[in-house]
Amino acid sequence: MGICEGMEPFVGQLTPRVAVIAAGTQHPNAAKLFVHYIMTEEGMAPQLGDGKLSTNTEARMPEGEPSGVFDVVDQLHVTDSATTESDFARLQEWQDFWIVKSR
Repeated sequence: MGICEGMEPFVGQLTPRVAVIAAGTQHPNAAKLFVHYIMTEEGMAPQLGDGKLSTNTEARMPEGEPSGVFDVVDQLHVTDSATTESDFARLQEWQDFWIVKSR
């Protein structure tokens, strides 16, 4: 699969990456260190190498990364989390809309 550069309304979607630490973990500080590490360029390297973007803006894509996603990052959709609560409240309405319109 390749990137359809210039596709409207957007080429793809940026999906936020999160890391969580389980409540009651025996070693919360070790977990915090691990989360810190995976957010660094070194920790993200395996994912950066195949076109996944880091939420850490200082983590650079490797030279020659084959997907080319970094070249179209300005054409990616970024979800506006300000509408999350109202979107969730209307979830059933949206699901009904898509079920009816997809037939």
